[in-house]
Amino acid sequence: MGRSPIRTHPVSGKRIGPEHSALYIANEMAVVHNCIIRGLNAIYLQAHLVRETQDIQDFQDLIYAWRKWVQAHHSLVDDAMFPMLADAAGRPGLLQESSDQHQEFVSGIDQLLELSLDQVSGYSYRRVRGLINFFAPAMHRHFADEVEALVTLKEFDSSALMNAYSKAEEGIRHIDDEAKARIFPLALGVRDVAYEGGNAWPNFPPAMEKDIIHRLVPLHAGAWRFLPCEFDGQVRPSPM
Repeated sequence: MGRSPIRTHPVSGKRIGPEHSALYIANEMAVVHNCIIRGLNAIYLQAHLVRETQDIQDFQDLIYAWRKWVQAHHSLVDDAMFPMLADAAGRPGLLQESSDQHQEFVSGIDQLLELSLDQVSGYSYRRVRGLINFFAPAMHRHFADEVEALVTLKEFDSSALMNAYSKAEEGIRHIDDEAKARIFPLALGVRDVAYEGGNAWPNFPPAMEKDIIHRLVPLHAGAWRFLPCEFDGQVRPSPM
């Protein structure tokens, strides 16, 4: 998204085919990172536009949902995906450095979460943008480093890595219902299906995607009006 303060990363999109699974995994991670960036950009770009009580409450709900998603992503990566990939490569701890990098910016994200829980009367777009300016550079560097670390796995067995990745990915479908109600609609609303040739992520089955839209989206509908994309992955007009 060229109008965004934080740049998305290039991905290979649907061009990933019969190559080594490490390239597929790295590409999928880049797509997830870009969706996280789009969500954060939506917060940054619209922080100064919310003034009415209901708007602020809904916007804080979006911030809360974004933090819940990042938290779930880090838990999946640190506790399951990276250890499983490292074991598949026969190199326990191989990706630990990438997990450790989370500490460089997670405190700033946690402070953003605290802002989302503040009273409406205490909302300040300057504080929101100030925090994002504080932690976003480290987060952006980490995203690039993490994708490169995954690319280096191409020296290991492709099928073993793919099996480990697929098993780890299943974990996101088993999060609690409260998290699903926020994370799944958010994930659908930050995917740009046309970016860099398109991508199928998050790969929800059609029936599951329909259930998310009709059952989960209404639970926090006010927050989703600030999302950068429609739930079908089409980019919305800029709010600016």
